[in-house]
Amino acid sequence: MAILAGAVLRTTMNFTLGDGTQYQNVYHHQRIGPGLLLTDAQHVAALSSWAEDMYAELDDQVSLNIVEGLSTVDRVEFVEGEWTVTEAIGTFTIAWVPTLAANAALPNQVSPFVSFKTARPKSVGRKFLFPFTEAGISSGLLEAASVAAMVAYADDAVNNVEVDFPLDYLVPGLARVGVDDFLDFTVAIVTNLTGTQRRRRLGYGA
Repeated sequence: MAILAGAVLRTTMNFTLGDGTQYQNVYHHQRIGPGLLLTDAQHVAALSSWAEDMYAELDDQVSLNIVEGLSTVDRVEFVEGEWTVTEAIGTFTIAWVPTLAANAALPNQVSPFVSFKTARPKSVGRKFLFPFTEAGISSGLLEAASVAAMVAYADDAVNNVEVDFPLDYLVPGLARVGVDDFLDFTVAIVTNLTGTQRRRRLGYGA
């Protein structure tokens, strides 16, 4: 099936933390543009390039023992009250080269995060990032270099993904839970605070 204007794609990024815990971020994009002959492979390639550039912004904040995994792209549609995968579009693995091998990582549950606002005040996206290393935090707050890396990540995340210049692209946003509605991200919010990702306990999932 062709990926036409209005289609919503879900990209699931997979990594493994140093202790074997699975780390995952999920992104949604809506297809914009008139192109009718653009292939699934073109969309996957565009998302792969976007993801690789985006996560490269963080590679000097995390330990070397975090390993990239196979990431997936799926089409999702609103079916019987929920967003459902209706087609597997493709897979990719980014080139990921973290650099802080000598620095100990913070506990898995300590997670820097970025918030993404939409035009609907109550609909806010949030991405919990890798546990940074101990060098990136002081007195409970993230250091300036860590915040700068997150700002660069957020700038990549909130921008459109070009599929075929200049008319065909993917807009990042939020697929509302329980509602057939896709909300574009309007701005990213970064702070020097960390969040808590309880699901990242040893032996648990993303």
